[in-house]
Amino acid sequence: MNEIRLKLSNEDLERFLLMLEAGNFVCGGAVGEEEGSEDDAALFDAVEEAVLFQIHAQLPDAPVKTHEDHIHVSEELEDQVEEILQEHGEGEFWHRLEIGLGQRDFMRTLTEEQREKIEKDPVHELPKEIDPMYEKWSKEFEEFGLDRLEVKE
Repeated sequence: MNEIRLKLSNEDLERFLLMLEAGNFVCGGAVGEEEGSEDDAALFDAVEEAVLFQIHAQLPDAPVKTHEDHIHVSEELEDQVEEILQEHGEGEFWHRLEIGLGQRDFMRTLTEEQREKIEKDPVHELPKEIDPMYEKWSKEFEEFGLDRLEVKE
């Protein structure tokens, strides 16, 4: 068993708990739906609970609450984590959309030979010439959101 000791201000403790809760949510949710993945998610939960029990034992006033045989961060911190994850998800949505559309537009400017060369590259790095394509979509979404984006049939 590994033992660590941390000296954190109350503000840093809250930040640590936010990171722990958000990290467990992301990692536990990212394990997938394959056989055995429930066990993987349970491992993340177990680590979080072990840390929270230690914090609660050493700092009874910490924003950690026990309920029956479970322990979790306070509702206030849970709400903050939810806001953080929602903001992150929205930012990730726009970023992925900009990247995907920028790459699509860039690939359309290439010859078939150039596209094949890029697609065969195991690193699949795109040249700097793609940057204006990303910037175009970034500006578009910043100014207009999805208002001018339409699917042609």
